[in-house]
Amino acid sequence: KGGRRKREAGVKHGIVVLTSLRREVDGVRPTFTDGMAKADVLAKISFSNAATWDIATPRLLPMWGEAPNTVEIVATTNAVSLGKVNLMRGVAKVSIGLGYSSVSSNTAAGFTDFKMTNAYFYNMHTTGAAAPAAANLGSGKVTAPTVNNNALNTNPISYSFSPAVQYTVQNTMYLAERNANNATLAPVYLVIGGYYGVGNTTDVSWYCLELKDPTDGTKNLNYLRNHNYTVKILSVTGKGEPTPEEAINKKSKMTAFVTEWDAAESSPVLEGLYT
Repeated sequence: KGGRRKREAGVKHGIVVLTSLRREVDGVRPTFTDGMAKADVLAKISFSNAATWDIATPRLLPMWGEAPNTVEIVATTNAVSLGKVNLMRGVAKVSIGLGYSSVSSNTAAGFTDFKMTNAYFYNMHTTGAAAPAAANLGSGKVTAPTVNNNALNTNPISYSFSPAVQYTVQNTMYLAERNANNATLAPVYLVIGGYYGVGNTTDVSWYCLELKDPTDGTKNLNYLRNHNYTVKILSVTGKGEPTPEEAINKKSKMTAFVTEWDAAESSPVLEGLYT
């Protein structure tokens, strides 16, 4: 929303853009006070991460961006450019593919004896931060997750696929950021459900994956905003467990590797002017 320009000597003004977050902003707007620091304002704004992301309605993806420059508004200020605002997606995107021949392969060839019916993400945060903390940004890219609320979902964020997936599922699963290396919180698990066995179309079994950082296998995979993750399932060597809960902490008969791609910033969408 527009507003009058305030002329305050020595005070710099800038532009922050949030999209698809009107309800979330309105919900905390009464707590904003004059003179509140930008970081404190942004830290109050969060979005729900408690359930499957609705891509059918659809639920629009939250985005954030800031103009690179600021300006002191004086009596003669007019049409001063603050630079182009690039928007950054506020969630991570996860894709899953079946039947990769190796970690370097980009082809999901599928399996003759397994098709995927479900993907459950355990111990994800109930909310996501609307904007990244300045300390978690570097050269316009996200370097660490921003978490404003450590509360975890009691139930997994669950995705179901019908018909069962033979090759890949893409552009469907979106998640708020999660620091999976925070030892004070429960571990993050991805539990895959599917039909194991040639001709099986009714009996779902389950496999637990505790995904690792592709650049450092000693660390768990963090989920970062504006990043794309592809879970490459390399092999399924037998029937899994009868329930998702039983699959957790059991030696999995499924092997997988994750590739990570930083989407960086989208194309510029706004050039900020004070007029």
